[in-house]
Amino acid sequence: MIKLLKENNFLILKYTPDRSDVEFVHEYLKDGQFKLKKSFYFVKNNVYQSLTTTESISFHIATLDNG
Repeated sequence: MIKLLKENNFLILKYTPDRSDVEFVHEYLKDGQFKLKKSFYFVKNNVYQSLTTTESISFHIATLDNG
């Protein structure tokens, strides 16, 4: 499941896999990048730590300007 959230001045993409925890995402990020749904490409620096758990991972995708 993918959710878009506003956290402070950031736009966050929160990804929760359907069948497993997010450990496989961290493995991809260690090796370079993680591709999600053939549309989003993330590197380790995109991880938004304050919303990341063992069940979901969050990525910073934009900084909001004037809301």
